[in-house]
Amino acid sequence: SCTGGFDAPARELAGTVTSGGKPVTFGTVSVVGSDGKTYHAPIRPDGTYTVTGLPAGPVKGVAVSSPNPVPLTAAAAAPPQ
Repeated sequence: SCTGGFDAPARELAGTVTSGGKPVTFGTVSVVGSDGKTYHAPIRPDGTYTVTGLPAGPVKGVAVSSPNPVPLTAAAAAPPQ
C-alpha cells in the first residue's frame, strides 16, 4: 500500500509504501498533478517517499514502480485548494 498526505504550504506528498505490511525498500512513486504533469520521487530504504513541487489542486493519479514483483496498491489524498 502507499499511504501519505499533503503538506499544503509546501505542496508535497509524503508517505510510506508497504507490501505485506513491510516497507518496499526501493523503487519510484509517480504522481500526476492537477497540471497534468508527472512528478517522481524515489522510495527510500525505509519505504518512505516525498514528492515535491506539486501544484495546488487534486492529484489525478499515483503509481508505484519497484523491481519487487509483488502487487502494490496506492492511495493519496487531494491537497486543500
